[in-house]
Amino acid sequence: MKKFRLLILALALVPAAVFAQGNASKSPSAGNWMLELNANPFGSEGVFSSPGLQVKYRITNRLVARLAVDADWRKNGVSPSDYREDEKYKNVYSEKTSMFSIRPGVEFHFLKGTKVSPYAGLEVAYRKKSSSSWYEAYNVDYYDKNKLNFSTHKEIDGSWVLTTGSSYSTVTTYPERAFNSIGLNLVLGSDFYLVKNMYFGFEVGLGYSKIDFKRVEQVYEYYYEYDKSTSTTTSTLQPSSSPANLSFYSNSAIRFGVWF
Repeated sequence: MKKFRLLILALALVPAAVFAQGNASKSPSAGNWMLELNANPFGSEGVFSSPGLQVKYRITNRLVARLAVDADWRKNGVSPSDYREDEKYKNVYSEKTSMFSIRPGVEFHFLKGTKVSPYAGLEVAYRKKSSSSWYEAYNVDYYDKNKLNFSTHKEIDGSWVLTTGSSYSTVTTYPERAFNSIGLNLVLGSDFYLVKNMYFGFEVGLGYSKIDFKRVEQVYEYYYEYDKSTSTTTSTLQPSSSPANLSFYSNSAIRFGVWF
């Protein structure tokens, strides 16, 4: 949320500075820079959303270079401090994931110097996601919560682990899979320059992507209190895979930006 506030502030200050210079043009030309964000006023995840900030540069009146970047980091967990101090055995866990994406590309605008500027473009998309997690659980006596039966510790590389259901039937899934992805997008869109030094636009496209999902591995440690024994095993929870996809897509958000 903090990064979005800073970006919004920057987008508000740039046109103000440009207005002070007395530039009367309502549409950008060769040599101008453009900054934009996705805006979805009615979205459930906030007004401004991914893919984050996009920067454009007008090489000529019709040819535009573009670069979009995005980053995301999340953490879930339960620590011993979340329990009461008098509780001896505490089930704890930690889940972390991060993702970075970059999309360089070009646009060709069919018209120049107009308030409505349709274009076609091409961009390369690269994404990298990392995930890891660990889970520590204690099984205690039904009548004496301070008496340990056994404990387990799981170190997961490549995903989180989610188990749902009851003691009779459980389902385990592996959300937040780690992966590398490379893709190529053909885009069609239009920019609308209705206010000086500000614009909005829409975009659709045809995209191809190849995703390399990382193998999910687990190191499992089991401690049995009765004979103080410990065992450790390493196993594959999910094999690696490399699906490919070709599909049409549309950006449901409004692209809001400024130029200078």
